[in-house]
Amino acid sequence: MSERHKKVIRELYGAWNLGDPAAVFRRLDPNFELHDAPEFPQARIYVGTRAAWEYFRLFWDHFRVEIQELRQCNDKVVALLHERPRPSGESLGQDFGFAHVWTLQNDRALRCRIYFDRRAALRSVGIRD
Repeated sequence: MSERHKKVIRELYGAWNLGDPAAVFRRLDPNFELHDAPEFPQARIYVGTRAAWEYFRLFWDHFRVEIQELRQCNDKVVALLHERPRPSGESLGQDFGFAHVWTLQNDRALRCRIYFDRRAALRSVGIRD
């Protein structure tokens, strides 16, 4: 199961980097939840794929996501990531590392929590680094 979940996550980021929203959304549960990083002053939870697109479209044309490492813990995958400006998009001057904690079921993403603190992301699933 571990490799299957990691494969789903690799496919999601691959589709993002190719600019293929349809492929991204094929891997999301219809009731998908996207949780903003707690550091955001007005952090919110986006419920459903339409709401998730509301968030994704803010970044879609601007960033590529590089997977540095995937760590599995039960039904969760922690993706340690690096985000870089897309060569074809307008640069917003950002280039940084962060993490996503994905919850999966039946090869679909149910939830994604965004973390700017990678250690906090790992601790949230019980991984001590």
